[in-house]
Amino acid sequence: MPDEKNKKLSAPIYLSLKRNVVVENNRVCMKDMGEVYCEEKEIMEQVQNYVIAELKQEETKVISLLYVIERIQKRFPGKIILSFGEKDVIISAKKKREGKLLQLFKVLLISFVIFFGTAFTIMSFHGDIGIEKMFGSVYEQVTGEVSDGTTVLELSYTIGIVIGILVFFNHISGKKVTPQPTPVQVQMRDYEMKTDQAFIENVGRKGSEESVK
Repeated sequence: MPDEKNKKLSAPIYLSLKRNVVVENNRVCMKDMGEVYCEEKEIMEQVQNYVIAELKQEETKVISLLYVIERIQKRFPGKIILSFGEKDVIISAKKKREGKLLQLFKVLLISFVIFFGTAFTIMSFHGDIGIEKMFGSVYEQVTGEVSDGTTVLELSYTIGIVIGILVFFNHISGKKVTPQPTPVQVQMRDYEMKTDQAFIENVGRKGSEESVK
């Protein structure tokens, strides 16, 4: 039977790569790209700190799983490597932080566009369906009085829109109502996944992906 030392030497290295990573240091270590596990702790630490690639300032690279395995096996010959993560990793060097004034300007600009764009959309919708006439007709049929345009129907509808938006977007005063992701977060994650996939495919077509030669 093999002794304990041989068992440790034969212990495989497990990798779980991420899809998209932003690093502050231009030297990309294995621990920056994902998780590493091995029964032999010394080997695991060495793999975690092993430099896989180097980036230029604000550069973005796509590194394939096979390239990572090739680099690790050259450093640790004979080791079995098992992966349970992504097949390609997008590595980006962290960009310089924008100034506070520029960030504030962007926030104000986006807020301005969203506020007035949403208001215009709601008003256009109400104009198309003739909601004022509809409320007036319903109010007159129920109460027998002519609506002056400001009744309990308009007030209830206005409050209902606000509550509906808060519940739909799952946020009140910056806090979530429920732990579930908001519709905006779901759409953003879906957009990020599609963007990452398109970027990986474009890099692959150009042949600039870090892969085995």
